[in-house]
Amino acid sequence: MRVTANAQRSGGWWAVEVPAIPGLFTQAKRLDQVESMVKEAAELLGAGDVDVDVVPQLPADVREEIQAARQVHAQVISLQERAAAKYREVAARLRREGLTVRDVAAVLEVSPQRVSQLVPAAAAAKAPRKAAAHATPKWAAASAGSRQANRRSAAVAAKQPSSKAPGRKVSAKATTPRP
Repeated sequence: MRVTANAQRSGGWWAVEVPAIPGLFTQAKRLDQVESMVKEAAELLGAGDVDVDVVPQLPADVREEIQAARQVHAQVISLQERAAAKYREVAARLRREGLTVRDVAAVLEVSPQRVSQLVPAAAAAKAPRKAAAHATPKWAAASAGSRQANRRSAAVAAKQPSSKAPGRKVSAKATTPRP
């Protein structure tokens, strides 16, 4: 059986009345405790197992303020959904026009990760790519450049006479990081 528990604030407690079950009155310190208190009292009165709808009895002006807050919240959610749809649309268009994810992020003032969330993989695949810019990853290009520089300095060092005495070893001083 479904019952309504009317909860009225009384001092530091909620006084609870269930009109559908004669004689069922109880109290609870918090609203989240009302349901269990009503179920226990209904069982003691022989009403059996009940489903409880808790209805706090509040002044009319407070109920109106709650309703107004809920309406504003619904409007905010609607605006957020519209803004997200517009961001998805613009991000996809910019990607199709060839902008990189990082460029789109800079234009929209969001993170590159957010751009990846906004633009589905299928839309990103349609974006034209610049072969030269994406042919070699930056880290690989930097490593290749470092290897070439190391080879050049080794070749130059091999051609120059050594200032060290033959057979003399040079050791690097090992340092350990402090905790």
